[in-house]
Amino acid sequence: MIKDFGIINGNPWLIVKGKAGESTPQNASTVYTYAFVTDNGTYAVMSHAYEDTDEVENDTQWHTHRLTLDNKNCVVQINDNGDTEVNKDLVKVTNVITRNISKVFTAELALNNATSSICVTKVFDSAP
Repeated sequence: MIKDFGIINGNPWLIVKGKAGESTPQNASTVYTYAFVTDNGTYAVMSHAYEDTDEVENDTQWHTHRLTLDNKNCVVQINDNGDTEVNKDLVKVTNVITRNISKVFTAELALNNATSSICVTKVFDSAP
């Protein structure tokens, strides 16, 4: 559950109830994310089993991507942009510049191997 969110020095953050990043996906086609919809794009702090970034040694470790979702909530563009801080109840994207956040949400995404698409399948919580 999202308790609070904001921006410090251009870096978006959110506070969750409990321990942030405690759950990581056990299925290779599942992605967990904390997402920030900002004036400078959507940043997703993610954990998943397949390798797609050099930010972390193992991609089940939380790491950040900047992404674009289409009207069906499927990823149409993704890149490595921003760094990640997950500590206690805090999730923060660093080394980016944002001025406002229109929405934050926690979600599950699924990789469809047949179409190679990655789409939001469940939103656990969102604010505002």
